[in-house]
Amino acid sequence: MAHLTLTQKRAGDAYDKVNQIASDNHDETFRNKYGSLARSMPFMIRTNGLASTLAFLRAKAKGKPDTAPMILYDHMSKWLGSRLLVNPNETGDFLRWLVGQSTATYFRATVEALEYSGWLKRFAEAEGLGDNVDLEGED
Repeated sequence: MAHLTLTQKRAGDAYDKVNQIASDNHDETFRNKYGSLARSMPFMIRTNGLASTLAFLRAKAKGKPDTAPMILYDHMSKWLGSRLLVNPNETGDFLRWLVGQSTATYFRATVEALEYSGWLKRFAEAEGLGDNVDLEGED
């Protein structure tokens, strides 16, 4: 089996996640919410920071695990956790773990989040997820 580059691993994981959303039994509203959020992730991370963006996703989910924001939060936190060697059984939650880290680790997580979210955005666009969705008016 060929060795994959980190970029290929990121792209493959993001493709699998977005393809799962596009092809599973989610309704169109769910798919579009996920797509709109995924398409906004790189901008939100650059503008607001990684922790604030992840907190935003959790707030939009309102504690419901099966919502588009929470699933996107899970996709991001699982990928970042795997890259930063975070054991969710030890930390309980990626965001809680992240805010307690050094500046260097936070920066590394942010760089990785920007790279990964760029792939999520590309694949969401390719699948047409998030077209014509206004997140500001949603609860």
